Amino acid sequence: MKSKLSRIFGAAAVAGAGLFGAYAWTQHNTPVELSEAEQGKLFENALTLYAVSEHARSKSVVSPDMRALTAESLRELADKSATDELILTADDSAAIDKVLSTPRPAPILAQFIGDEALESLANIYVDMATRAARNGMSLKDIEEATVTTINEMLAKLDSHSSYHTPEESRKMMQQVSGRFGGIGLQLSEEDGTAVVNEVMESGPSKNADIRKDDRIVEVDGQNVAKIGLGPTIEKIRGQIGTTVTVTIERAGVRLAPQTITRDVIKESTVRAQSIGSDIGMVRVSSFGNETTADLQAEIIKLRAAMPGMKGFILDLRPNPGGLLGQAITVSDLFLEGGNIVSVGKGNPKADRYYAAKPGDILDGMPMIVLMSEGSASASEIVAGALQGHNRAAVLGLQSFGKGSVQTIIPLNHNGGSLRLTTELYFTAMGASIQGNGITPNIAYEDEELRERRADPDFHLRREADLSHTLANPNLIKDTAETTEICEPQPGADLNSVSTADEPLKVTLRDKSEIVDFMAACAVEMLRPGAARSLTFSRPYVPAPKPGPAPAP
Repeated sequence: MKSKLSRIFGAAAVAGAGLFGAYAWTQHNTPVELSEAEQGKLFENALTLYAVSEHARSKSVVSPDMRALTAESLRELADKSATDELILTADDSAAIDKVLSTPRPAPILAQFIGDEALESLANIYVDMATRAARNGMSLKDIEEATVTTINEMLAKLDSHSSYHTPEESRKMMQQVSGRFGGIGLQLSEEDGTAVVNEVMESGPSKNADIRKDDRIVEVDGQNVAKIGLGPTIEKIRGQIGTTVTVTIERAGVRLAPQTITRDVIKESTVRAQSIGSDIGMVRVSSFGNETTADLQAEIIKLRAAMPGMKGFILDLRPNPGGLLGQAITVSDLFLEGGNIVSVGKGNPKADRYYAAKPGDILDGMPMIVLMSEGSASASEIVAGALQGHNRAAVLGLQSFGKGSVQTIIPLNHNGGSLRLTTELYFTAMGASIQGNGITPNIAYEDEELRERRADPDFHLRREADLSHTLANPNLIKDTAETTEICEPQPGADLNSVSTADEPLKVTLRDKSEIVDFMAACAVEMLRPGAARSLTFSRPYVPAPKPGPAPAP
């Protein structure tokens, strides 16, 4: 073995630079035309490949043969290279074959010592990368090709495992935490400029001369129209205490540049609204570190502001998920007891069960959960728990169907991370929704949906359509059924609605991001006995099951 990667697994890459240099010298017996920093970078790539392969071998829910997958990835890395530098020599190919034929450690032993074959394969990668670098391939191109190869390897495990570079990991952790350094603006792109949608009350921009609908045309001297919205937001964000200079245009007039000091910005995943004087509604866009606390605070505010509140809507459209722990604690807010979710591999004796504690923040108030085809993962856990315990009706569309759990594994040697599918989850009633999704109790229908479904070229992409998606274990059948359909009244229009609820009329006319016809279904269903001027319901009639083939 050329260098013992497992001994420094998780250490800083620079610590391996000396080992790599010694290895390269003894292998080629010629002067190495790479600096120590370049050697360290290539060794860091090899350590990433090894770390990803070893974690996937020991923790992936699909129990993959990582020897075969890693070897296949090395061959694909050489085959797909756009240059002649990143190649496998005959000796390399023979070494791969030899590695694949070595005896495997006993499974129990492998959990503690790892698989040395993966180290050998990582060292073969070092051979490839060293030759490529010495022959003129840039370190950037080598790294990009390696990252692509690693992700292609992980994609063969399942549709949700992936490797994230240090920069991608930083952004991902920032998104989960909901906190970052910035100046407190919400922006959108319009005609090549960044338009201010909102100036946050708690952000530094509140004390600057920036208003809603202003256009940011330059950031630190760079033209926004040339770099685009994404890079503009990245330039505005930065380390707390540092400054950024923005130039805005207001009503066609370009104002003088303003320099603003960045501060902590909290980006909440929760947005609340009262509808009339009796319905509270909260949209949860994802499940981050503070989602439960923010949701609890907003519900308390709604109940204090509306003593006559008699119904609550939890809007999970099109929430893609987030933290498992937050899905559990959000569910617990509304439940008095019972299982929320179980996590594991479908073994009732080994899986972990999460039970709700007594105490319903709404004291049993009628509740509806809104779902769309984009609602996935953590949002499906919440909907499944509330539906399974008959705490809330689910209204909307069949959800995405992601019944797996991903673990974020930091890679300490480079600051990157591995997002690995490690377990399955099962709803409150013990069913897996993998590939199926949450079935709404009340389906939503409208003319636009009917037209989309009638289009032969239209196909909604859901979990079951992803490549290498996990099979549903089908341990317990999901018994949820759709019993009715809610639709807009014929001729109803958001621009000219007819309703006695004036606040709802104004909200609909203004085309709010929160209240629309699906939400209007929930609003009117939570008002028993009230006239339904916006929507109507009809019984759901399932399609007939195919009968036996006719006799010849």
